[in-house]
Formats: sequence, C-alpha cells, structure tokens
Amino acid sequence: MEQIRTKSILCISLLSAVCLFACTTGEELDQPAGRYPMTFTATVDGLTLTRSDGKDAWTAGDQIAISIDEGVSSKTYQIKNVTTGAMEPATAGDGHYWQRNTDEMKILAWYPAGESTNVDISDQSEGFAKFDYLTATATASFFGSATSSATELTFEHQMAKITCTLTAGNNITDLTNATVSIYGYTTVSFSKGIVTGSGNNGWITTTKTDRKALVVPQNMAGQKFIRVTIGGRDYFYTASSGEANLVAGNEYNCFITVTETGLDVQLSNNSLTWSDSGSQDVSTEITG
Repeated sequence: MEQIRTKSILCISLLSAVCLFACTTGEELDQPAGRYPMTFTATVDGLTLTRSDGKDAWTAGDQIAISIDEGVSSKTYQIKNVTTGAMEPATAGDGHYWQRNTDEMKILAWYPAGESTNVDISDQSEGFAKFDYLTATATASFFGSATSSATELTFEHQMAKITCTLTAGNNITDLTNATVSIYGYTTVSFSKGIVTGSGNNGWITTTKTDRKALVVPQNMAGQKFIRVTIGGRDYFYTASSGEANLVAGNEYNCFITVTETGLDVQLSNNSLTWSDSGSQDVSTEITG
C-alpha cells in the first residue's frame, strides 16, 4: 500500500507541475511580448513628382530597415503593394513586436536598408534617385491592445539638393550644351541612417535636363562651388561666407547668369520642401 500511495503522490506532483507550467505559459501568452506586431505609417518629406528629383515613390520590393534599439540591431521590411503601401517583413515572421505595456520605444528607420560604402556620386547626369538616402525617427507606446494605433514615421532626406537655373548674359548666346558641376564629396557612405562624405572634394556633374544634384551636407564657403562649362571654357563661382552651408534635406536654388567675364549667382535656400513644383506624400502601413 505504501508503494501505491507513493506513486499516487508522485502523479499528483507531476500534474501540479504541468498545470503550473501551462498556467504560467498561458499568462505569458496573454502578455504583449511576441504577440502583437508593431505597425507603422511611413511618409517621405518632400517627395517630388519628377523621377530625376530622387526617390519620388515606393516600388515593390523597396527595403527599409527599422530599429527599436537606436540602431544596434534592425529588422528589414519590404514594400508589398505600391498602391496601398502595404509592407511586410523581408523574411516572413521576422518583424518587430511590442515588448512592454508602458515603456516608450524609440524608433529609427532608414532607406535603403543595406549599408552603402564609398558610393561614387560624381556623375549624376542620368539622375540621382539611388543616392537619395532617407531616415526617420519616432517614439511609440503600446497600450495592451492588438489594435493600438500605428506609429507614423516621417522620412527625411539626408543629402542636400542643388538646383541650378542658367541664363545667358553679356556676349553669351547659347547655353544648350552647357554643363554644370557642383563641388563636394564625390563619394558617400550611408549606415544606420547617417550620411558621411568620404574621399576628397571634387566636381559632381548635375543632371542633363534640369541641372540638379544631391550632395553631402557641408559648408562650402570660400571654395569654388559651381562650375559652368561652355565650349571647353570653364566659368567658376566661389561661395562667400554664409552662402553655401549645405544642410541635409534642404534644397538650394542657384540662379546663374553666365557672362563673358564670369558667373553672377543668386542663391536661395528652400528648407521646407525639395520641390517648387509640388510634393507627394506616400503613406505606407508596415505590419510585422
């Protein structure tokens, strides 16, 4: 009888342990951790309507990196539907999930998702969309519901944009074949949302049709900043103090009158949007 009683006690103990494990596991499953995917809404500040103006719209498969630990690690998401802006983890199931009920989480996101190292930007004659690096930051809180509102991520351009408009001055009759170059870093690196110039400064060829270029932000005062080449002859403009302190996300409009003796340049800074021809917001819901 003692042996039977011992076995009964052992069975009861095992059942209790199983019940305790099941109850504990059930309680954990009731918590947000690993259960509710984080969702985001992504827009890009100053997206323009012309392809040569950079990243003007999402395309299927575009990949965005999103970090919830200030860039230490990240998950990669990709655009799934360009019409609705739907997004999914690049690897199925490998998205971000809410971890706590009350703590605010800092979100850092960047496009493109992969690192770019020493990218040559010296020739932008055919466009510069692939050099348009975007970064977004936000804070988000979770309130214990699967229907918690999405976090809005507003992406901002990390390069500065130069737009040049040419006008013929004294003894200059034809600007059709004129080329415009901007002085700046000729290579750029982009990592975890941060743009850095690399190598030495050199000449960057603008787009052929509308004479635009993206450059790494830096102060170009005191340097030969703009070069216009006509018929094998170079005309230069040297930026004065306070004129060409290039800031990320800003567009600098250079109105250039080409004369026989040089360049007359009026430079204005448009810090609100990259385009005076309109802007387009692209809304994207990102689901983990």
